[in-house]
Amino acid sequence: MYATREKRIEAVYSRMLEESAATGLPKTFKTDLTKHDRTAIESSGGEPFAWYLYDGGTHLVWPSSKGVADLVRAVTEAGVGIWYSWDGSKLTVLANQSGVVSFLTDGEED
Repeated sequence: MYATREKRIEAVYSRMLEESAATGLPKTFKTDLTKHDRTAIESSGGEPFAWYLYDGGTHLVWPSSKGVADLVRAVTEAGVGIWYSWDGSKLTVLANQSGVVSFLTDGEED
């Protein structure tokens, strides 16, 4: 785990920028990543979340979100993309929607 809040925020945001560059995503609504995601991550202190990177932008989903399973399903329908989890120390690709829901709910759907 990163020692400070600032290091944790910088670590995740750097990894997100790397993934964006490697995948060429998002193609549109790039400020989702460069402005909105950065602001949300700073507000949360870099706490765990799931991140959806797709051609039309990005979405962040927090463990505290209401209706996580429905929200994950709706976000995934926005376009073909890649789900990631940030556990507070590393960014990991998640294989599918159920993996995202499990990560966000500790295996207990809401």
